[in-house]
Amino acid sequence: FSMVLWSVWRVLYMMHRHLNMATPQTASGCAVTPEELAGLETVLLLIRAVTDQSEVARVAMAENKSWSPVQSLFVLLSCAVPYSLKAEVLLTLASFAKSPEIAASMWQLLEVSQVFSTIPLEAHHGGLFRSQLSLREGSIQLELEEVESQAQEYPETRAFLCLLDALTDVPVPPTLGAGQRSQTGFQPYLNYLRDSVLLRYDQRSYRFSDEKWQVASGVLKLLVKLLRNYDCSGSVTAGDPGHILMRHLLNESKFLKKILYIIHEGTVILSKATSSTSSLNSSHEITSRAALLALQLLEVGLSKQDACLALLKGHSSGAREINVTPLDELLMGINPHSGQADHLVNVTKYITYLSCSPELAQSAVRILCWVVRSSRVAAKFVSVLHQNQETWQDIQHGFVEWLESFVHDAQTSEHGYSSDCQWMCCDSRGASWTRDSPSVDQSNH
Repeated sequence: FSMVLWSVWRVLYMMHRHLNMATPQTASGCAVTPEELAGLETVLLLIRAVTDQSEVARVAMAENKSWSPVQSLFVLLSCAVPYSLKAEVLLTLASFAKSPEIAASMWQLLEVSQVFSTIPLEAHHGGLFRSQLSLREGSIQLELEEVESQAQEYPETRAFLCLLDALTDVPVPPTLGAGQRSQTGFQPYLNYLRDSVLLRYDQRSYRFSDEKWQVASGVLKLLVKLLRNYDCSGSVTAGDPGHILMRHLLNESKFLKKILYIIHEGTVILSKATSSTSSLNSSHEITSRAALLALQLLEVGLSKQDACLALLKGHSSGAREINVTPLDELLMGINPHSGQADHLVNVTKYITYLSCSPELAQSAVRILCWVVRSSRVAAKFVSVLHQNQETWQDIQHGFVEWLESFVHDAQTSEHGYSSDCQWMCCDSRGASWTRDSPSVDQSNH
């Protein structure tokens, strides 16, 4: 088997030598013939089949000085090859990055290779040299804007999200890029995730509509992880991605508005999908995945809100002076897509999708448990719910179904109620917005 792998890496080595010596081509990758492209993609699939399944094989290959697979893959990324092949290379790198020791060294290779542009170049302007971020030809950012957007397909972007997801399972070196750029660490990558991917995902055209939600899910998965990993019990760290995300969630930012848009759009799509059936097709499941991650982002933000506000207040004479607002209050704002203060109503609607997605219902209940702890927000929320009796009744029915399902699962579990489940059940049953809900047998609770 080792002879097979040796042959595989030999093929890759000869190919990137051939590409490096070839006349420079455009980012669309004209230097590779269709036959070569098919062969390279097959080779990468073979490598990934091994690295996905075997930790031992993954580490052994990465440590082999004759093959230098990770370095070779980064060299291939810098060549003039089609974005479809770059996607396969990035997915293969993501497979290698499953091993923490490989991921730690891969951060430096990613930075040095500049396949993702992070280092500003000196640009000449009117006799003066100014430092600006110049996107290298073939860089991941440039290919998203000029190649994938034109083709209306985004495999390279989605694959890069997978790579970042694997790499962020280990701590990001805080000095990454030190001496080369003013913003060290993860900051340029977070800017890309937020500004280039999330905020603009719905403004691009897609050949396949499902890919729109796959892109959204890929970036949201990363952002949820970064926020969960944020420890807001210590000092304020300006460059910490979790801290930056919390600041966005505590403001009427474009970021928060996009998260709320995804939740709104999810209810529109899933309401139509579940009007005639209790199950979701594969396309609707992709949409529900993005909606779930958006809900989880709010959920994590609400769970960290008090600690973060206290932390920010400790570094200022008052939280209001640093322009932050509690997230539960922001959720009572006007939804520009409906003209109503229905963000929390949209969240609550996900409880009614219990039969097709218990995860959506559970995340929605968790959010409400955090929100209704504020009596002022809870009172406003009840008032908004009563404005539409049909929606109010649907939500009541969905919530009771969730409670019954929750209690049944806990009673049939050998472990009974977990402490987390007890908190959810007690908080949700005691919340003011359920006071008019249909009778539930309290003896079972």
